[in-house]
Amino acid sequence: MEIMERDQKMETMRKKGWLCVGLGILVFLTLALEVVVLLAESAVYGAAPSAFWQNCIHWTLTCAVWCAGLILVHKAARRRELFREEEKESLRPIQWIWLAVITAAGVLFMAANWNMTFKPLAEWSHFVEMFGSAGTVGFLFQYLYYLAESAIILTVIMLGQRAGELFFSQGRNTFIPWGWLFCSLLWGFPHLLTKNWETAAMSIVLSFVFELAYLAAGRKKWLSYAAVAVIFLM
Repeated sequence: MEIMERDQKMETMRKKGWLCVGLGILVFLTLALEVVVLLAESAVYGAAPSAFWQNCIHWTLTCAVWCAGLILVHKAARRRELFREEEKESLRPIQWIWLAVITAAGVLFMAANWNMTFKPLAEWSHFVEMFGSAGTVGFLFQYLYYLAESAIILTVIMLGQRAGELFFSQGRNTFIPWGWLFCSLLWGFPHLLTKNWETAAMSIVLSFVFELAYLAAGRKKWLSYAAVAVIFLM
């Protein structure tokens, strides 16, 4: 009887693990829906978006599509009880310290990839150069786009981490970076085909930093998102 119950429990965890994998792939594929938005806009404008207001509409529509996908995936994960309930207790001091250190390291890594330039300032200057006084508005619209992208990447890591634990740790929380491996496969390595090895390496390293932030934040969704967004935007 005990063996049967154990086997049933293992089968349930495997099914949940595959659900996490499926939802992780699904939410990552929502990034590709930007192409659909772009094609629709090109059909309307007769060309790809180029004017200031066209770019703002593009970022807004893309964010709306991405957020809709995120909401559906998170609802599905909650309905199937794929994640443990978050602990209500606040982080211990050492966790706050680790989270601060990891976030600072992530920001420094991003700055290094921008030739030690503060990314928001560099991008704001670029927008002002392109669009004049309206550049600040365009800068804010693009950063809304970045916020949505950060949420998708974190969701991929969360689902990948849970899938690994369901497959290999009987559902127990571990510090093995399954989420990083999953995100690297979906987000990092494909850059070898679409861009170059430097971009692929940057994405893989960034995925690892996001994973560390997620674990340091005690797997608290909104706190993890705040850290990931700060790193990604800075």
